[in-house]
Amino acid sequence: MANDVTMTDGITHHLNRMYQDWFLDYASYVILERAVPHIGDGFKPVQRRIMHSMKRMDDGRYNKVANIVGHTMQFHPHGDASIKDALVQLGQKDLLVDCQGNWGNIITGDDAAAGRYIEARLSNFALDVVFNPKTTEWKLSYDGRNKEPIALPVKFPLLLAQGAEGIAVGLNCKILPHNLGEICDAAISYLHGEEFHLYPDFPTGGSIDVSKYNDGQRGGVVRIRAKIEKRDSKTLAITEIPYGKTTGTASKPSTFIDSILKANEKGKIKIRNVEDLTAAQAEILIHLTPGASSDKTIDAVYYYKSSEDSTKVDFTAEDVAAGKLTITGLKANSSYKVKLWNKENLRGTYSFKTTEAYPEGYDVMTLAEGEDLGTILEEATSDKVVIVMPKNATYQMTSSDTGEQKGLTIPANIKSIYFWGTSGAVSTWKVKEIKIEGAKDLIRFYNLNLENKDNSADYIINLNKNDNIGSIQFEKCNIKNTLHLAGTKE
Repeated sequence: MANDVTMTDGITHHLNRMYQDWFLDYASYVILERAVPHIGDGFKPVQRRIMHSMKRMDDGRYNKVANIVGHTMQFHPHGDASIKDALVQLGQKDLLVDCQGNWGNIITGDDAAAGRYIEARLSNFALDVVFNPKTTEWKLSYDGRNKEPIALPVKFPLLLAQGAEGIAVGLNCKILPHNLGEICDAAISYLHGEEFHLYPDFPTGGSIDVSKYNDGQRGGVVRIRAKIEKRDSKTLAITEIPYGKTTGTASKPSTFIDSILKANEKGKIKIRNVEDLTAAQAEILIHLTPGASSDKTIDAVYYYKSSEDSTKVDFTAEDVAAGKLTITGLKANSSYKVKLWNKENLRGTYSFKTTEAYPEGYDVMTLAEGEDLGTILEEATSDKVVIVMPKNATYQMTSSDTGEQKGLTIPANIKSIYFWGTSGAVSTWKVKEIKIEGAKDLIRFYNLNLENKDNSADYIINLNKNDNIGSIQFEKCNIKNTLHLAGTKE
């Protein structure tokens, strides 16, 4: 048939079906991998990979942006230009990235210097709220050589603080930035079950009309107006401009200033000239013609929209956990944060909430009922780990496929490990056997009932004769069945 095509593999494909399937694959890739931020951490993939790379490089000192870009290319397959542009945008928001050098100007529209001239490091805020290896889910990078986070466990509604903008296949997203302090107040009110209101706020200043904001839902519109003040009877000064507008440079003339000049050419306003004195802050002086009223000129500038802009809002974000695109408002984003906080508490991120005296220098991870201990150990980023067993519970390692009891392997990258039962609440751990890979300095069991439920072997801990184990210790432990330590020294 005319709409059939035979590929090199000898398989005949229908063109109609090919277009439907392949276009959908392409559209999904652009949406999920390029254009739309994740609702959890507020990052697009390139931004998340930049943050992950900067964390891996972090030693407290500044790094050349060119070096950060090169490191990020291990995870991002779309070229260095997109990485550098995304990093500059993160730096200009002055929240997650501590910048040094000429990073451009969002008011004038000046570009940042080349990556070899400017430097960056993670801000203290980013180090505190963006990263948590205990609750991060990982995937392989595009070439399979490295691991990268699926989403970073950000403890703050970063999507609202930074805002986002992107265009994909059949979909676009425009989320406006919000004030940091107002986000905190709104989050507290929401967690207390109280009513709250939260509206956009802009680094360029100006005033805003939110009567049609629609709580950030699709189709919402905000009107942003410049701030114009009178310097004297013949001079007006614009000191704050609408978000997204610039005062312009020699190579990039400002449409904002041009709109004022065009209104003058058409006789809508009467001005002598416009003088741009913008530096760190916006300062555009409008010199009036003799006899012109300053009050009427201000009204005319606003009326003819020379100093006003309407921005449509499309609160679209990717929700990987739900496996779909979610068009959500502010409350949905806060609810996502609550789920993350609950997850962190289950995983024992906040170990200071317990009275247990864990050994210093160890990464403390609390095992929740139903979690797979083997997976947690594989994802551990430290070589010294404390695993806190569930309180007053029986933890049994079983196969997710067959339901049968299975063993645990302590991977080679972990050198010292504590299996810790909570004082006054002895936990029972039913495990087929514990196998050990590589040399270990210390393996210690504390306040646990260790039990081989199936009696399928006469040991719980399985050692080889060549294993290099510094010490295996048991304290306040009950061991059911024989403990067989083959090949160990007296």
